[in-house]
Amino acid sequence: MAERRLERSPADGHALRLLASEALRAQNFESAEKMYTRLIDGGQANASDFNELAWMLLEQGRLDDKTLDYAQRAVSLSGYGNSSHLHTLASIYADMGQTAEAYQVILQSLGAKTDEAPQSHDWYVFGRLAEHYGLPDVARKYYKKVPPPGSPEEEPMSTHALAARRLAALGEGKKNQKAKL
Repeated sequence: MAERRLERSPADGHALRLLASEALRAQNFESAEKMYTRLIDGGQANASDFNELAWMLLEQGRLDDKTLDYAQRAVSLSGYGNSSHLHTLASIYADMGQTAEAYQVILQSLGAKTDEAPQSHDWYVFGRLAEHYGLPDVARKYYKKVPPPGSPEEEPMSTHALAARRLAALGEGKKNQKAKL
């Protein structure tokens, strides 16, 4: 139905948003990016659209000024009060090595929640900060606090996927293999 709506009205924001969401679920990241870009280029993107696109690019390791801009726009459009959007921005800053910014924004993210205690996905940012500060053992500990998502279909876009990649980069997989031998 969304595709038929787009045939009639190529700038239909609702249809573009629905198709982008479905493409993400199907792990068709190229299509999702095209739909979100159409929303942005058409001036119809909302904070969640910018956030989804920024998170998707982070998951793909595509960190550049454009990715950062998308995350910053999500935070700005949500009035600096959406914990999820702030978490995305903090994660991007952390992955880009901008530790002061990452730390400041993750604290804002925690402050935007009812319960200011870190949740499982927040530990990813703290793990990246620990890595940048030369504390790999602390980083490993934090990454291990990020559980897998509820279903395997959610893994490619999960914070757990990011944490698992960092654990692998820190040699966690090799350590476990040696322990099993």
